[in-house]
Formats: sequence, structure tokens, C-alpha cells
Amino acid sequence: PISGLGLGITLTSALATTDCVFDDGHYADQFLINLSAPTTIRLSQASQAFDTYLMIRNADGDIVAFNDDDGQGTNSRVAATLAPGTYRVYATSYAQGATGAYSITLDAAEAQCSTVGALSTSGTVSGTLAATDCMLGGVRFADPWTLTVTTATKLRFDLTGSFDTFLYVTRPDGIILDADNDTGEGSNARLDMPLEPGTYVVWATSGVANATGNYSLSVSPVTGACATSTPIAQGVTTGGE
Repeated sequence: PISGLGLGITLTSALATTDCVFDDGHYADQFLINLSAPTTIRLSQASQAFDTYLMIRNADGDIVAFNDDDGQGTNSRVAATLAPGTYRVYATSYAQGATGAYSITLDAAEAQCSTVGALSTSGTVSGTLAATDCMLGGVRFADPWTLTVTTATKLRFDLTGSFDTFLYVTRPDGIILDADNDTGEGSNARLDMPLEPGTYVVWATSGVANATGNYSLSVSPVTGACATSTPIAQGVTTGGE
């Protein structure tokens, strides 16, 4: 069964072998959140039996937020600003096949995030994560940058810093399109993404809680044989080199 989850409510439950199970073998409980107005929520899952994991999907099935360990220890915590609508919360585990008791809490939180500046499709900006910044999940400082793409292109995002960097690219409504922690050199983040015309939000944050320090965020077009593709219509023969 799917339970409703209201603001200011804490529910207790347990993952069991009779629960819903993902294709990869993770058991999960589902909860519904109904919002009548834009709301910044803070969702927490805690367990002494297993390493928790939270995921929120909108009515279309898109992931709008997820988290593993932003809570205390191996507990999960998500903070997200959600538009009016119905959302499905999946309370699950990080490890495959984990079972045991847990609690889940939903609270309203004050909206904290506003964009710090605009990115171009080719260029570098500098910034600083500080204790006065917007917070992701209630524990990671973050700077959101806006990016406007006018023609379909593939872009590379590089985030380097004095801390373990983490990159998110989302739509303005918060839906996560891609994320990376350490694909760049060392503990730096890198994303290569094909993007359609539109507006995006690029989040410069850290891979660990409460990290602060200077960073550099670069955007550059990806060129080369794999940067673009040629459409092929059904029934048409084409060639290449």
C-alpha cells in the first residue's frame, strides 16, 4: 500500500522482503505528498538497521530529488522546492536487499536558494562556497548558476575547487538532468551533456557536508567526431567517413 505523508508528520515503518522491490533488488516503501502551493520541503529518513536512501519523483515519473547520507551518519535528508502537485517518495536503502525499521519525516522549510549569476556556453566563473550560501539537503552549501542555451549543443562543465566538488544540472523546476562528483581530475566534477535550447540551472556544490572554499566553474563546447550526430530518416541510406 502507498501511504500519504503530510507536513509536520513522522511515520515509522520497515523495509521487508514483502515490499515493493526495484529491478536491482532494493526494497522500497512508497509515500505520496500532495502540495497545493509551491513549498520548500525537508524530508528525512533515519534507521539504525540500514544505510537509508531517499528519492522523490513527480507525477510524470521524473526524479526531482534524491539523497543517501546528508542526514546524520548514514541517514538521508532532502531539501527541495516543489511546485503544486502530487509527488511520490521512495524510502529505500543504499545497499541491495537491506531490511529493517526506519522513520520518515516531512517538514516545510524556508526557501533558501536564489541564483548567484549567469553562465555563458563558453567561459569560466569563480565563486566561493560559504556558510551563508544556499543549502542542499540541509547540509551542503551550494551556488546555483543559470545557463541559457539558444541552439542544440553538447557542453562540458568542469568544477574545480579547494574541496571535493559536485555538480548538478537541473531544469528550472528542479528536475535533475545529470550529476557528477569525481569524473574530473582528482576529486573534481565534470559533466559532458547534450542540451536542447532552453534555460538550465547549474549547481556548484560539494561532495561532502558543510564544505566551504573557492571554486572555478567552466563551460565549453564539446567538439570532435562524437559531439554532433546526423539524423537518418527511415528508408534512407546514408554514408560517412
